[in-house]
Amino acid sequence: METSLEEMACAVVPLDAAVDIRNIGELADRIKACIAGAMAVVVDAEAFVSGDVTLVQVLAAAGRTAAERGISFKVVNAGPGLTALLDRCGIDAVGRGFIYRQQEG
Repeated sequence: METSLEEMACAVVPLDAAVDIRNIGELADRIKACIAGAMAVVVDAEAFVSGDVTLVQVLAAAGRTAAERGISFKVVNAGPGLTALLDRCGIDAVGRGFIYRQQEG
């Protein structure tokens, strides 16, 4: 099965409600595959509620890898749970430009 140009243009990876060491490998694999085959990767954090430092590590590494390859990478719909996790880890992801807070309204 061939991948269409539309599918290659942007891959969306939804986060589970809980992302931690037990399920981070699956998420990391999905993000890696998207970076390898898409021109833009969007991680949708709308369902995210809780996680641990492994999620922060995967997002930071994916953002760095995507940037090195010239691929757009962003996390959208980042609510208070993800923002708090990033803050606890000392990451200013909003300032780095790849985390976009959940829109109100």
